[in-house]
Amino acid sequence: EKDALATRLRTAERERVKVEEDLKETQRRLRESERRVEEMTSERQSEQRRLPASGDGKHGASEAELRKQRETIRKLQEDNEDLRAELNAFDSAFFDEIEDLKYNHNEMVKLVDRYETLLHHLSTKYGFEFSPAAPGRRTRA
Repeated sequence: EKDALATRLRTAERERVKVEEDLKETQRRLRESERRVEEMTSERQSEQRRLPASGDGKHGASEAELRKQRETIRKLQEDNEDLRAELNAFDSAFFDEIEDLKYNHNEMVKLVDRYETLLHHLSTKYGFEFSPAAPGRRTRA
């Protein structure tokens, strides 16, 4: 009987520790939720102060303005969805290829610059005319 009571006591102690841990986690989550509510309340109050008084003077924006803003938001959300769908058509290999092309382009621009420098030097040394490409024509990506 003594062993059974000792076992029950150890089990109860483990359960007490678990309940205390759960309580601490719940308290932490409650504090986080309260902090978020305070932030959102503060943001809402800031927005209300920022909005110009219009409409009936009590609620800020008029119903017509709100409808227009909601319509704009809806259109932007649709555009955003369409753009995301377009972007999803490209896989990571596509973007890797773009990065490779940009790197190769930069390397070629550097090579052309070196050749132009060499040609300028040779034109000066041997007396022939050399005009390098216009600086605005080549750009580094």
